[in-house]
Amino acid sequence: FDGETMKKKFTTDFLAKEAFVWINLCTRTLHWVKNQAERSQPRRSKYLLLKPNATHSQNLHVLGEQKGEVRSVMRIPGDASCIVLSTGGGDYLELQLPPASVRNWVTVLRRLALAGPATSPCKTAAALRP
Repeated sequence: FDGETMKKKFTTDFLAKEAFVWINLCTRTLHWVKNQAERSQPRRSKYLLLKPNATHSQNLHVLGEQKGEVRSVMRIPGDASCIVLSTGGGDYLELQLPPASVRNWVTVLRRLALAGPATSPCKTAAALRP
């Protein structure tokens, strides 16, 4: 999941804004920045930790600003283009993307968030792809 431009709305956002969103399979994190060009500057990104107890989750401060840990990944009934990721602290991230992409994103996000700790998640990345 190298990334895709989509609309995102975090708990503190008033409206959904366009953002470039990607998943880092090695650190099990979901990142977003204002545009694709900013992806080359990881410290500018904001991210959610998909697997809080992963053995490789140290030194994540270099990845940007952590906004929480994903506790659930849900689809909105009747809305084919929306995914909602909620954290344990009451925050959420709503992603609005092309309906053709939703299933793949949900599958990978759920597998990463629910999978057990991996000693080398980069080696298992192929198994996570739908």
